[in-house]
Amino acid sequence: MNDKVYWIWLQQVLGFGAKTDEIIATYKTAKEIYEATHEERYFSGVFTKRQLEKLQTTSLSDAENITEECLNYGYGVLTPEDEDFPQSLMQIRETPVVLYYKGDIKILQNKLKIAVVGTRNATETGLTATYRLSKSLSQAGAVIVSGGAIGIDGASHLGALDASGETVAVTGCGFNARYHDSTENLKDRILRKGLILTEFPPNTAPLGKYFPIRNRIVASLCDGLVVAECPVKSGSMITVDYAYKYKKDLFAIPGNILDVNNSGTIELIRKQCAAAIFSASDVLRFYEYTHADKINMDKINYSALYEMKDSADFSAVTKSTSFRKQAVKEIITEEKPKVDETTVLNLETNAKTVYDILLEGAMHIDEIMRKSGSMSIGQVFSAITELELNGLIASDSGRKYRRK
Repeated sequence: MNDKVYWIWLQQVLGFGAKTDEIIATYKTAKEIYEATHEERYFSGVFTKRQLEKLQTTSLSDAENITEECLNYGYGVLTPEDEDFPQSLMQIRETPVVLYYKGDIKILQNKLKIAVVGTRNATETGLTATYRLSKSLSQAGAVIVSGGAIGIDGASHLGALDASGETVAVTGCGFNARYHDSTENLKDRILRKGLILTEFPPNTAPLGKYFPIRNRIVASLCDGLVVAECPVKSGSMITVDYAYKYKKDLFAIPGNILDVNNSGTIELIRKQCAAAIFSASDVLRFYEYTHADKINMDKINYSALYEMKDSADFSAVTKSTSFRKQAVKEIITEEKPKVDETTVLNLETNAKTVYDILLEGAMHIDEIMRKSGSMSIGQVFSAITELELNGLIASDSGRKYRRK
């Protein structure tokens, strides 16, 4: 039997976005876990009570069906055992135990990777700035990483493709699911000289709860993260939190300070969490010496984004305003799964601290910062992200957070 089936089985047991670093360090293969006795799994100390129960009750049948489906459709399957598995994903706590892919997986090796993220409900200005930046970065040899969605994601992929460069789309659903019909042609273009990646099995629907989980992969794969246009409360800021946690370089494109669509980027710049950028050279100068063999400095466009003339037809990566509002509403209101006390016990130290602080009631982010002692803003944002992903807290208007 193909050993990948055991990793897919383990994914069915653990779920998506689970903390897996200790499990992978303890067991070199998923087959070892499958063949271990209940007592051996228990005394390893790396599984929760619920995981131990699922290890006993989950059969291989679903994993075998997924394996066969990937074979029939020509989807690639990567696991931590594979040489091509991204090493940056092995350095995080929430290493995905399975990645499904289409396209050239070698793109992820020995390249400078810049992620570009932002709102789906982007303005024409945001789309144009993103397109110009991504195109310029790509011309210099950088690989553009984004989420394959409409809006800023789509504009970043378009920029790379129009530069005849390489781009990676990390999706929040399975390959057989259609999220936005308008991006299907874009995905076809990506596959000609790029890569589409997901940790979700082929028939996984694009549920809102999966997108924040997906964002950690975008943040982990890149060397630097550019935030192009996004509100303070958005999925893009979750990606920022992950990037900060993973010690990635952060950049932000300044925008109209009166437009809520730019409130996230303005906040990052104001709090000096991200470097304000006006051109591709503002990003690439950070890598001129550390990644000298991966970028061509002679091909950098030093022009400011507002001076450039490049533009594109963004109809392939946008929808009507009503459609975008409905899509955003679905993502924001998607119900998160219930959690038990085990989840609280397994929280990181900083997340547990913030969770305890919120026992006093709903609290503004600045007040959480004051009460958190020596924690940095990045640590507080990472803690909040962890609590939100686990369904333990909710956000209210005015950047307030409360326990559920």
